[in-house]
Amino acid sequence: MRSQPPISTSTPRPAPTRRFDTAAWRPSPRTRWWVLGAFALGLIAFLLVIRGRGDQNFFRADTVPPTSADRAYAPLPAPLPAGEGSGLQRVEAPVEDAPSAVVEEEPEVAPPPPPPPPAPMERPRPVETVTRQARPLPGQTPAPDYPRRALMRGEGGTALVIAYIGPDGVPTSTDLAQSSGSRELDRAAQSAVRRWRFEPAMENGRPTVGRVVVPIDFRPAP
Repeated sequence: MRSQPPISTSTPRPAPTRRFDTAAWRPSPRTRWWVLGAFALGLIAFLLVIRGRGDQNFFRADTVPPTSADRAYAPLPAPLPAGEGSGLQRVEAPVEDAPSAVVEEEPEVAPPPPPPPPAPMERPRPVETVTRQARPLPGQTPAPDYPRRALMRGEGGTALVIAYIGPDGVPTSTDLAQSSGSRELDRAAQSAVRRWRFEPAMENGRPTVGRVVVPIDFRPAP
């Protein structure tokens, strides 16, 4: 069997404590002289600045500071007697007359003239559709010549002559519709009608050929 090492029974030593060394923080004599010299220079500079400015910004003891007694105030108005209102007076600032607004009147616009009335429409002329017979023109119907033989024998009567009228109103031919009873009188009647002038017959507004019966009366003298 192996032998075990011996067990030590000694206690451990405590670690040494570190103390604050004040001697290390004390200034040296040389440093003290530097500090005193800097302080002296600063004091001298301060005194020079004060001397240069003088006493402009400092209070003097021989002067009297202004007090409120030097100020003059306007006295308050005396109150009005009782019964004369509340004592307040209303002062209104003068009101300047405002310039009157210029109203521009709009120019009157004349109403447009009424439209002209429509032109009357021409009515179409009606087309003559009525058939009109031919007829003798007044003043252009000479009387027939009375035959001498018929007059000596005392012959008389009424002959109806048919006249055929052209578009120009001139008879183109004649015919006997009724005899007067005498050949000489019938011939004289037709000869007279051929010399007449007529108003032509009309058909649809245009002149055309027509026919008219003309009575010729022969009366012998008593």
